[in-house]
Amino acid sequence: MPNVTSCDGTRIAYDYVGNGPPLVIVGAAGRSPYAPLAALLARHFTVYSYDRRGHGGSGYTLPYGVEREYEDLAALLDEIAAAASVYGVASGAILALNGVAYGLPVCRLAIWNSAADPTAADMAKPDLLAAVTVPTVVFESATEASDVVRAIVAGLPDGHLHRLDDPADPCAIAPVLLRSLGPPTGLRA
Repeated sequence: MPNVTSCDGTRIAYDYVGNGPPLVIVGAAGRSPYAPLAALLARHFTVYSYDRRGHGGSGYTLPYGVEREYEDLAALLDEIAAAASVYGVASGAILALNGVAYGLPVCRLAIWNSAADPTAADMAKPDLLAAVTVPTVVFESATEASDVVRAIVAGLPDGHLHRLDDPADPCAIAPVLLRSLGPPTGLRA
């Protein structure tokens, strides 16, 4: 399994599959839950998924700080050597959103975090959202409408809301990700 070394020397394990423009999945912890989605998207993207610091095959170096997580994502993006699309899920959505706001080389962003998750409110900070200048799709469960999610979309300079019928199925999002993050070619998952 390939790995990159973050600024503080921590080894970050990742996988990739497919051939096409780069798409990085930033999950809640490890890469395994996203393998079916990565395989589905691999027909159109080179999909990178990684074990976040302290999970799976990645190392853990003290002291922990969220800035280290941005550096981990930056190390993977440096390895890719091209501006990538990024899909952040749960706490990975917060990490991706903050990473883009702090200048990581991302060309498009998609995020999904349950509005019931207490960390979702962390994404609704106006200063943070104003700094995210790439096209961003924010996913929301069709059964879980939220003022927090609407505030996130409203605060983004180029934000768009998409409601998901079945957010519990990680592969159900594939066609929407293709439309949101892929080239406008009418490709289908």
